[in-house]
Amino acid sequence: MNILKKIRSYIPFFILTLCLGFNQYYQTQQEKFILETNSLRLASHTNLSLEEFSKMTKKTEQSDQDFWIVQRLQSEKEEILNIFSNDWAKLPFPIKNGKMITKNNVSEALIGESIPTVKQEGEEYIIYFGQKYQVIGKIGNIKRGPLSRTIVLSDNDILTYGGEFSFNGSLKDSTIPHSKDIGDNRGVERIFSLSDFSSLLTLTTLLFVLISTFYWIDFMVRKNQKTNQILHTLGKNRQALFLEQLVVLLVSSILIISIISLSLILVVPIKTLMYHYLALIITEIFSFIYLFYRGTTHQYGA
Repeated sequence: MNILKKIRSYIPFFILTLCLGFNQYYQTQQEKFILETNSLRLASHTNLSLEEFSKMTKKTEQSDQDFWIVQRLQSEKEEILNIFSNDWAKLPFPIKNGKMITKNNVSEALIGESIPTVKQEGEEYIIYFGQKYQVIGKIGNIKRGPLSRTIVLSDNDILTYGGEFSFNGSLKDSTIPHSKDIGDNRGVERIFSLSDFSSLLTLTTLLFVLISTFYWIDFMVRKNQKTNQILHTLGKNRQALFLEQLVVLLVSSILIISIISLSLILVVPIKTLMYHYLALIITEIFSFIYLFYRGTTHQYGA
């Protein structure tokens, strides 16, 4: 029964931790939605010339910063996006099923739901520009959406076909244009800035969680005040009480964070989420130090 009471007292922290996890999940889905409505390009992508684009394909082999470059070819029937990136695994593309392309310049393709394929030996293929590409995944989460007739490739041989060239991301050591030639935004952000709303939502959520954590710690300290007073009377010093309860608090909190992180690891960027959880743990520690010593000082002095 005592264990159940202790578990119940951690329900508020579990809910606060979930809030941060759901916020990060929302941010991830929103980022995919923005890219899906703008041909897998950021709202603030930069236009490149063919020469600049060719130079950037070499940069993808050298840089450890996150970015991708897109050659966009449009016809009446389909849209072809020839993409190069320094790390495909980090690209927040809306993969519906299958898997992501893993490296540049390969004979693989991602396709929208309306792109016809040919089957050979149980595998799906498409043939474009006289080349055969194996279909390894479907792209686009919106049914009959903007990417339903899109083909994603990564092939140097297509560069000579022209089209629109763009840079997406941040590359501080780049020699790419410092021009202000911002590309045309055809996506949802041309109507409403979801990115600004997203930043505001994240900040609001984080503030709410951190302030609520302070009050939850206040509740936990007050709940243990009588027990602490009895143990202090029996000879247990304040330092021992503090360390014991802080360790229990941290171990329980880290366990809750680990459970939620493991459940979200496949759908959100864990690195960003961990920064938020780190802020939560730091707030928890400092709140406990302040509230514990304030409470015990009022109870039985220094």
